[in-house]
Amino acid sequence: FCLWTHIDSSSQGGPSAASSKACVYVKPNWNISATSSVNKTVAAPGDRITWTHNLINDGPSNTTDRVYSRLEIKGIPEWPSGTDMAGAYTEGGQGVGIIRNITDYSIYDVQQRDVGNKLCEQIQYQRIDNGAYGSGNEACVDIPYSYTLTPVVSINPGNVVEDGSSFTVTPTIKNNGATKSKPSNWNLVEVITYPSGAVKSTTTVGSGNGVTFDQNSTKTVITLTPTASGEAGTKYCYILSASPRSGNDDGVVSAQACIT
Repeated sequence: FCLWTHIDSSSQGGPSAASSKACVYVKPNWNISATSSVNKTVAAPGDRITWTHNLINDGPSNTTDRVYSRLEIKGIPEWPSGTDMAGAYTEGGQGVGIIRNITDYSIYDVQQRDVGNKLCEQIQYQRIDNGAYGSGNEACVDIPYSYTLTPVVSINPGNVVEDGSSFTVTPTIKNNGATKSKPSNWNLVEVITYPSGAVKSTTTVGSGNGVTFDQNSTKTVITLTPTASGEAGTKYCYILSASPRSGNDDGVVSAQACIT
């Protein structure tokens, strides 16, 4: 904005004249921010997550140049972090308030693979006029484990076998939860006792580490076919353990299964 004085004649019959201009520059005064929100903070497989992303001109003046914005996404493999997700320019001249609502990559259906992870999205932006970078808040969703493991040992045939005959030991672990298990460890122990009840031997006859048990399923972890050997009354017993039992608990041990 400029003001100056102008006169038609500087003297009688003389030329016109004007003062120098006195000017004030009104600097653009606007600022950018961003907000993200999500419809759930905790979700399970099958749930639909919806994010809302807004790029905002906090004013008090209109924007005078373009603003570039994009999404930073974490935890979703097909929407990899570090790529130009939903990147776009918003032209200058935008009024105070929301200047961009990002709808791309904002709806996601939770899968079993997401269990145990945190899924996050946020806006990142840059003012082109001064190069200033910024980012909004992270809006995150936790996908917790929800399961319980139950180990069971079955023996066939029945409870009695003759010396020199074989029998089948089938240890299984059931996951009756809504999600897959954490990577789990299992261990099968054989205990042989004399007719007197004294322990003859204790042996680990099978084990596994880092095993994932699918939701609502039963898995046979190993199958054994021992041959009975010993005097009448000798007992073969088997115990199966699994750890962790659930998303929050320690290990669990099956009931003992025996054959004589």
